[in-house]
Amino acid sequence: MLSIADSIDRQFWIFSPLSAVMLVSFALAGLFASRTVRGREIYALGGGRAESRAAGVPQRRPVVIVFAASAGFATLAEGLISIRSGSASPLGFEAVLLEAVAACLIGGIALDGGRGGFLRIVTGLFTLRLVISGIASLGAPFWAQNLAAGLLLISVIGIEAVSVGLLRHRAHGLRRRAGPDAAS
Repeated sequence: MLSIADSIDRQFWIFSPLSAVMLVSFALAGLFASRTVRGREIYALGGGRAESRAAGVPQRRPVVIVFAASAGFATLAEGLISIRSGSASPLGFEAVLLEAVAACLIGGIALDGGRGGFLRIVTGLFTLRLVISGIASLGAPFWAQNLAAGLLLISVIGIEAVSVGLLRHRAHGLRRRAGPDAAS
């Protein structure tokens, strides 16, 4: 008799049931965010609270939707991982938080709002997993993998801060050269 854990480990072409559930969940969330009014409200709120309030976007509903979706996806992931491993622990995956934040920021999600996209997050996730898998294949301990993820995250935040500063400096220089009449 096969257990549920055995069926989770099967491979269908290049996908396991876990990766298929992840891809379907990701696609559904992406479609929701890009094709529905509620999804656009979430993007508007993430782009800037004051601007979205001025545009008439409700302020509470998008936040409640995001937190509810986050809890639902976390529950789904924890349930699938618990089935696969055969055990459950409330503290089993606290190290995943660093990787989740790093994948989003590496993918280009801005800390100050204004940009976003599901394909960017997937790109950041694959980049991070490539770095961590490369370090793990060298036989590095777990702490070194987390250190690499943290260093990659710090470097991406630093590069973003420098590029934003350069863009602001350039824009300020262009305004000064244009003179006071250009603003009118």
